[in-house]
Amino acid sequence: MEKTTPVLDAFDTVWERVGGAAKTVVSADGTVVPAVGKAAAATAAIPVTVLPRPAATADAATAVTQDAPAPLRGTAEDAAALRAAMDSVAVTYRTCCYLARRCSGCAGRTCAAIAASAKRTIERLSAQYFLLTGEVYSPGGSYARPASLGGALRTVIASENSAIELLTALEQSTAIPSLRRACLCAIEECERRICTAERLLISCGI
Repeated sequence: MEKTTPVLDAFDTVWERVGGAAKTVVSADGTVVPAVGKAAAATAAIPVTVLPRPAATADAATAVTQDAPAPLRGTAEDAAALRAAMDSVAVTYRTCCYLARRCSGCAGRTCAAIAASAKRTIERLSAQYFLLTGEVYSPGGSYARPASLGGALRTVIASENSAIELLTALEQSTAIPSLRRACLCAIEECERRICTAERLLISCGI
C-alpha cells in the first residue's frame, strides 16, 4: 500500500491538469462532496459571454432565395426523349462490352474504349434525367448477342445514329439550357464513337 499511494496521487494530479475532472472526497462532517481540480477551478473562474444570434433580415433572405438553384421545368416529351436516347446508347455499351471480352489485341481494346465512352454518356444523360424528373432511370431494351464482329459494329453505328437523331431533336425543342448543353456534348461523343467503329471496320477488312 505504501507503494500504491504515490502512484494514485500522481494519477490524480495528471488527471486534474488535463481535464480538470472532479473526484469525490469525504468532508469533515461525513458528506461526500466533489473535489475540483486546479484546471477546473481556473476554467470556472473565466466568465463566458454568449453573443446573441443576429436576426435574419429581409435582404439576407432575398439573397439566399436568389442563390438557390431553380428546379428544372421539363416536359414529358423531354423525359421520353432522354429515355429513348439512353436506350440507344445502352445498345452500344452492351455490344462493345461483349466484343471487348471476345476480341483480343487492338480490336478488343478499341471496343472497351467505345464501351467506356458510352457508359459516360449514359451517366451524364441519366443525371439530366434525374434533375428533370427526380427519378433514376436505368436503360433497358432488348439485346441480342452479335453473331459477328462486322454485324456488331454495324449495330453500334446504327444505335449511335439513332441516339444522335433523338438528341438533336431534344436539343432543338427543350427550353432548358443545361439540357441543351448536355445534348450537344452527347452528340459529339456519339459522333466520335461512330468514327471509331468505322475505322475498326476498315482495319479489320470487314
